[in-house]
Amino acid sequence: MILAKVTIDNYKQYRGHHEFEIPGGATIGVIGANGVGKTTLFEAIEWCLYSPPAIAAK
Repeated sequence: MILAKVTIDNYKQYRGHHEFEIPGGATIGVIGANGVGKTTLFEAIEWCLYSPPAIAAK
């Protein structure tokens, strides 16, 4: 599976509407300071694809 765009609406600290475009065929890295939502971004993707995030179940 190749993701072209991720859209998040009101999920944890992502308040409002956020779109993340992923260039075709690109390898991306997600970097940032502690507490800005890097893990939450991947939790949102996991939640959409499978079920509630495993991290939230802990």
